[in-house]
Amino acid sequence: MNPLHFDLTCCVDRFDLQVAAEIPAGITGVFGPSGSGKTTLLHTLAGFRRAEQGFVRLGGRTLLDTTRSIDLPPEAREVGVVFQDGRLFPHLSVRGNLRFARPPRDRANAPTFDEVISLLELAPLLSRPTARLSGGERQRVALGRALLAGPQALLLDEPLASLDRPRREAILPYLRRLPARFGIPVLHVTHDLAELLALTDRLLLISQGRLIASGDYRTVALSEAWSRLGVGGEVPGLSNVLTGTVVGREGGVARIALDGDGHRGEGGAELLAVAPPRSSGDRVTLTIGAEEIALAEGPIGRTSIRNQLAAAVDRRHDEGGRSTIELRLAPGIALIVEITKDSADRLGLRVGSKVTALIKASAVHLAPL
Repeated sequence: MNPLHFDLTCCVDRFDLQVAAEIPAGITGVFGPSGSGKTTLLHTLAGFRRAEQGFVRLGGRTLLDTTRSIDLPPEAREVGVVFQDGRLFPHLSVRGNLRFARPPRDRANAPTFDEVISLLELAPLLSRPTARLSGGERQRVALGRALLAGPQALLLDEPLASLDRPRREAILPYLRRLPARFGIPVLHVTHDLAELLALTDRLLLISQGRLIASGDYRTVALSEAWSRLGVGGEVPGLSNVLTGTVVGREGGVARIALDGDGHRGEGGAELLAVAPPRSSGDRVTLTIGAEEIALAEGPIGRTSIRNQLAAAVDRRHDEGGRSTIELRLAPGIALIVEITKDSADRLGLRVGSKVTALIKASAVHLAPL
């Protein structure tokens, strides 16, 4: 497993992009406001854009080193790229687009054609012209073509941005399979925080061409860097993404056992969610906005709010008139809550405080895992 290591300076219109990081195998999200340099970073790593200074190393290979006048062209970097529009060849069928990819001759571990077809469930599409593909199908084909080239790193530049929510949720499971199968570094740029968290909790936070924070989502979200991101209200509010297993149904409400400490559906906490019919045993992701969660000092008795979860405060961060609270529900299960600082003060919230998290079933959004 070869990490992607880079330290780059690249001139853009409004600022100089200066970002350094080491990306391990797995999916790392790149997040920040529009115009912050996310796509420029990916294009520079791929060799589509020139860097004024710096280096890019992928495992033991140097792709760029301005001090040694090394600058491999895109086709020699062994870095796959999937764009927002897929960029398929319109005169070729799906099979023709996939066959266009050619891995390096010495790449013994490159995925086979049949393996990629199976992984992305493309067999029914092979003879179809690209004009007859849906948006989600086009992106699966583009992803398959990138993988068949045997890349040592993969760059995803908002590949789901043009898809509606159901099609976006349908393709997420295919993206989740990549780390386990290929063990390569993947950088995923998106403006959709819920999408990003459904894939990974490791983030690079970029603003005005600078890497201002990195690490797991909860660490980054509770940092001062996050609060500095609010440019024109672009950055969405904080979200929670959990995973779990459907264990029952009551009318139009599904009951989900949450995962904890790596155990499926055995985390010791459950949530109710208004959701379309799902079968017991279905694996799901749950997205809950941090502002959708209310806090109380203890159980509040009969109420229309279906979810009342006992929790303890693990961390509190105040910024202006807002408080961001990290709660621990059970081992391996945490929630981030945003309330006013006045409310946090009135509840006397501090590390160790015992509270009840109140969440409407309609505020818990489900997607297949």
